[in-house]
Amino acid sequence: RCLGWYERGPTDAVRHGGGGGVFSFSDPPRFAHQVSHGGVPATLQFRNEYRHPVPLGLTVMVWGDLTLPREELYPRARVTVSSVSDGTAGAAVTTHQDEDILVPLHPDPAFQSWHVPHTFVVGHAIPGTNVVTVEPLDQVQKPLRITGLVMCPDCEEDRKVALAQVAGWRPAAPKLWEQVGPQIQSQSQGQNDQVEQQQPGRSVNSTVTIRGAEVVA
Repeated sequence: RCLGWYERGPTDAVRHGGGGGVFSFSDPPRFAHQVSHGGVPATLQFRNEYRHPVPLGLTVMVWGDLTLPREELYPRARVTVSSVSDGTAGAAVTTHQDEDILVPLHPDPAFQSWHVPHTFVVGHAIPGTNVVTVEPLDQVQKPLRITGLVMCPDCEEDRKVALAQVAGWRPAAPKLWEQVGPQIQSQSQGQNDQVEQQQPGRSVNSTVTIRGAEVVA
């Protein structure tokens, strides 16, 4: 299930809070929840209506590679996925939590010269209310641009991981940089001379990384 606001703006299925806000950042209009380093982290609240935990993807804008200065790239971010329920006194109680460091670089060097949305698995959504907290870690030129959330019950490998840990409500989120960082660095260095210039006006499909398997959305 895709909960996105990239093309049409905010959706009733996601409650935006914390720092930043949803703005259009291009012409024709494309929308993102923009949040910068040093302020209040952004929060995205939504519900998982499935009867079991599902892998959760966070969609953000990506562009560039590791050969570029850090200040020209999108900021890395600490992403926390929390599942909450009402306590006996009506206060929200955290029932599970995942944490991941998001590095907004496309894992495929062929896409690194394109300014596109890309979805990274950042944890799991437990049935009921979930909150994603996003805290940029780098003080750079661009804000982090969040364009959607994706719940993927058909991603069988990740679903098995989630279901195996239902009893403890503590599924472990993969560490993105440990998975794709070395691959990005080695491939971008080898193909630096072949990288095209950024072409913001070109339109392509967004892509999704699910534990190393890539599909076109």
